[in-house]
Amino acid sequence: MFSRIIKRLRKLHISLALKIVISLIVLMAALMVGLFLVNIKKYEETAVRNAAIQADEIAAVVKAGLRTSMRLSPRQDTINLINDVGQLAHIKSITIYDKIGNPRFSSDKQIAGDQLPEDHPLCVMCHAQEPPEVYAGINERFSLITDENNNRLVRIVSPIPNEPGCSTSGCHADRSEKQFLGVMELTASMENIEGNISLLVLDNAQYVIFSLVAIFVTLFAVTYRLVDRPIDNIIEGTRRIALGNYDARVDESGNDELGLLARAINRMAKDVGDHHDELSKQRILYQSLFEGVPCLITVQDRDYRLLNYNQTFAEHFQVKHGDYCYRAYKGRDCKCEVCPVEKTFEDGKSHTTEEIGYYKDGSKAHWIVNTAPIYNEKGEIIAAMEMSLDITQRKRLEEDLKASEQKYCAIFNNIPSAVLAIDADTMDIVDCNQTALTLYGCKKGRLLRHPITDFIANDEIDAHIQAFSEAKGLKRTKHVKANGDEFWASVNTTRTQFEDKEVLLTAITDISERISSEEQLIQTSKMATLGEMATGVAHELNQPLAVLQMVANLFRRKLKAQKPIDHTTAQNMSEKISNNVERATKIINHMREFGRKSDIETEAVRINDIIRRSFDFFSQQLALHDIEVQWQLTPDLPIVQADPNRLEQVFINLMLNARDAIDDRCANQPCSQPDRIITLRTRATRRTVIAEVIDTGTGIDKHILPRLFEPFFTTKEVNKGTGLGLSISYGIIRDCGGTIRASSPSDGGSRFVITLPREMGK
Repeated sequence: MFSRIIKRLRKLHISLALKIVISLIVLMAALMVGLFLVNIKKYEETAVRNAAIQADEIAAVVKAGLRTSMRLSPRQDTINLINDVGQLAHIKSITIYDKIGNPRFSSDKQIAGDQLPEDHPLCVMCHAQEPPEVYAGINERFSLITDENNNRLVRIVSPIPNEPGCSTSGCHADRSEKQFLGVMELTASMENIEGNISLLVLDNAQYVIFSLVAIFVTLFAVTYRLVDRPIDNIIEGTRRIALGNYDARVDESGNDELGLLARAINRMAKDVGDHHDELSKQRILYQSLFEGVPCLITVQDRDYRLLNYNQTFAEHFQVKHGDYCYRAYKGRDCKCEVCPVEKTFEDGKSHTTEEIGYYKDGSKAHWIVNTAPIYNEKGEIIAAMEMSLDITQRKRLEEDLKASEQKYCAIFNNIPSAVLAIDADTMDIVDCNQTALTLYGCKKGRLLRHPITDFIANDEIDAHIQAFSEAKGLKRTKHVKANGDEFWASVNTTRTQFEDKEVLLTAITDISERISSEEQLIQTSKMATLGEMATGVAHELNQPLAVLQMVANLFRRKLKAQKPIDHTTAQNMSEKISNNVERATKIINHMREFGRKSDIETEAVRINDIIRRSFDFFSQQLALHDIEVQWQLTPDLPIVQADPNRLEQVFINLMLNARDAIDDRCANQPCSQPDRIITLRTRATRRTVIAEVIDTGTGIDKHILPRLFEPFFTTKEVNKGTGLGLSISYGIIRDCGGTIRASSPSDGGSRFVITLPREMGK
């Protein structure tokens, strides 16, 4: 029964704090009860001893009274003394025994007169040794006895010594040699002492119970506050964490072991939550991969039955779990002759095949099939995974690619431009199209495996090598045909990969006809320019001709008058004739040089010299129109590479346009000298040389600026311009590797800026 109670108690939920409190209370109760019992025992022994001492003191008083009563009236006074003492409340009895144990006097009437035997406790107390001790200690002389009512009594035995006054002739003369005359037995009640002990026991029991209750309440409150409530908080937090709420946190404000435990649980919850989130992400990832991967995935047993499949497979086939794979894929009644799943079950390896089947909508499909074994914990193959990647689109693309290859091969061979694939390392031609064979006038074997430099003019090879290294194009260059004839070509180059090699895919276009047309246009423009400057040139020639006419008239008058011409006059006249003829010759040669049709040859020139030559050729035109030229040329500019004749044409065109713009402005409004200015300015940067032609004319509208350099575009009136001047100027500057741009400042007029690359190192 007791064991069943213990088992039931064990099943009850008892908090740790209560267990601790109960354990401490039981321990303290045991200690306090033990201490209580020990104290009661010690108190009782002390009380008994004090009672014995008190009884012994009474006995001593009685013995002192006996001395007097024995001398005066031995019998009656002694009886009276004994009876008087025996009447005391706590004295039970008092008896005097003689030497041989006969009771002589007693306050207890029930004591008989029989002699006490030697083994009586009263006799043994004194006769435990011979001769008997007269003055034995009190511990040997008292004892506890019980009466007929089972009440405890303390009995003290006090020997009555044989004093000198007792052995006289009238008293105990016959016992003068004895040490004592008898013993006095005094029994005292312990009722008061036992009552006090009972009160003490009751008081101490109440104190112990009160202390235990107070300690229990205090310990329970303390442990509930410091242990039970934090533990409940921890248990509640761990319960929430166990239910999956990994964001739940335990109060960790305590700085004791429970606080450390709470912090550890919070860290554990965070780590578990992080791991759970990671596992959830991985599970979702793998599930999404399995369900959303763009291929058909099935898991099959050894009988080729479908154990599982992904959503993509279910969308494409009318199947259910347990169907045969060959029936789902191909509508067959038996497995395929070549089955990768079967091979996987046989050798435990992955296998790949390409198969054809039909989806549930009847469309034909091509698949790349891969298989993989699935093992159990014993290492046995229990299933096979089959993954089928739809390559139907790839099959179609392969067909389209084959058709596209044929199409682009036809385009490559019939494109109007020659296309060469040049090895970037060796500069050998590794492939070409049919147009290239026609352009260079040779067979394919003559082009392939030969360096491209064999088909480039010698003076253009360096420019090609630099352009090829930077994968840049050449707008105008010379190539050589197989028969040695040169032709103008434009080259565009792109780096690419061809048969695992880095090649330069180069498109070459024959621009000989375009160059010829451009040269004709340029020559036409020159002639038009010369025509516009005819009046100014005629005026320029009139001055030296007038001087020559004056000298001739002088010589005619001298000869007619038959007067001699002095040496000084003749010398001066000859110098005037020579200077003016030289001036006229210079003007005519400049016009002839400007007007001649020249080949495109670039050379090192200084742009300031080109501007001055252009002005010398055009200065009389500006003077006739009352236009002032302001010079802002930076001296010692770097050299540029250009065709000087064509570059001169550019500046003449710009000054012609500036002249016309100023005339147009002054034709519509009054103009003073500051309104008729052309500024010629040059400067240099680290990489370029810049020339500017600025006028104070009508300016250029913003909406026509983008079209300003288009061929045949002009803002002049009919029969006053061809629209080719700026277009030709744009082409000349571009062929020199530079740029030309126009703008119209806010204060009026036009501004043309020419930028040419400087020849590095010079």
